[in-house]
Amino acid sequence: MFISQHTVNGFLCVEFREHPIVDFRHHKVTLFDISTKKFAGFIPDFIENGHFSQEQYCICLINKTFSFSSIQLLNFLRHQCSQLSAPSLWLEDFNALLNVNRQNHFGKIHEQQFDLVKALLLEKWNQFNGTIGRKPNLVLSPIFTPDERFNIINLKEEIKTKANLDTKRFLLLRRRTDYLQEISPDKNSSFVNAIDMELNFLEQTQGLKQEEKETKKIIFKGSGRELAKIFSQFKNLRDKNDDLIFEGTISEYSRLIANNFSKIKSGFAEDSIRRYLTDHKGKVKKKRRIN
Repeated sequence: MFISQHTVNGFLCVEFREHPIVDFRHHKVTLFDISTKKFAGFIPDFIENGHFSQEQYCICLINKTFSFSSIQLLNFLRHQCSQLSAPSLWLEDFNALLNVNRQNHFGKIHEQQFDLVKALLLEKWNQFNGTIGRKPNLVLSPIFTPDERFNIINLKEEIKTKANLDTKRFLLLRRRTDYLQEISPDKNSSFVNAIDMELNFLEQTQGLKQEEKETKKIIFKGSGRELAKIFSQFKNLRDKNDDLIFEGTISEYSRLIANNFSKIKSGFAEDSIRRYLTDHKGKVKKKRRIN
């Protein structure tokens, strides 16, 4: 992944393999289009010195994204993906853009929006890759520059994106080997020692993870559809400003229900719960339109 730094504000840019844009001089710009209309000095067609400006695109994209609510973000991602030949690759590039800017000044002051956008990117990526309904699978690992690869803080963030202990363990061992081969053969270096501590921590917590899996679930005597309806009502609670009290994707709610509730003799399938939640959400939208 090519990464460059914007010379004005230190904003890091990645190279998108596809980049749908609208030249506002020739076409009407909709709410979910990427354009330079609000950026004085930016080029309307994004062509600079005969080449597409990835810097302009990245800045316009992330500025546009951070102005949206969660519902608008979903519609924005849907609109962008509808214009792409390979939506999954674009989502991965977008994820990389967020990751490389997470620790700079811009990322720190917009931390909550970063988390929201990444969660919705993950859900959309899973939709395109046919992985919804199975175990957390992702996959959109942070992408770091060479110097950042051997920073234990960055590595711990990268580990969080891995779905299971074996994958986490492999990443730690791979990075440990890379460091010894590429940076220093010193096995007593602080970076190697930090990785060894993480590996030891994973071994110690493996038993705890198993105990968590064996924890008894809450018994719900109704149907999965009834349980999903209850959680849908809970999810749609709003405060006095008409803002949602809880923020969470349908995938996250589905996983929460499947992991913590069961019938008397069997559990609830996550994909079924997700379908019920989606159906209920559609009915609520339809009812609002009618009213």
